[in-house]
Order: sequence, then structure tokens, then C-alpha cells
Amino acid sequence: PPPSPPPEMDQRFLRLRDDVVFSTRSRPYFDRVLWPRLLDLAGGRLAPPAERRRFARRGPSPGTLEGLLAEVERRA
Repeated sequence: PPPSPPPEMDQRFLRLRDDVVFSTRSRPYFDRVLWPRLLDLAGGRLAPPAERRRFARRGPSPGTLEGLLAEVERRA
């Protein structure tokens, strides 16, 4: 028999995954797209991540985003 097709992923999950990936690559994308969403989820009180000095145009590191998301989850 032919192999079964891979399971489809939820579109909301895929958009969120893309937002996280794009945010690590671009600080302006993080500031305009993901940061407002995180603030809304956290009730408006969340400390902003420091900018990367070495890579000024890059967004927060994956580890920093992981910490922000963990903080949002604790508050939810």
C-alpha cells in the first residue's frame, strides 16, 4: 500500500511558529508583530527583551523568546 500522507498541522500553530522564527531574525518584525501579541496575552505587563548588541537588526534569541513565552504561560 502507498505510504500514508503526513498529518496536517493546524494553521494557527504554523503562523505562530513562523512569527517566532521571523522574530528571531528581525527586531522590527518582533517589535511590530510578536511583541504586541505577547503583551496582550500577558495582560500588558511584560518586561521587554534587551536588544542584541552584536546583531542590532536581529530579534531576540530563541532562548529569550522561550523565557518570554514561559512568563506569558505562567500568567495565563
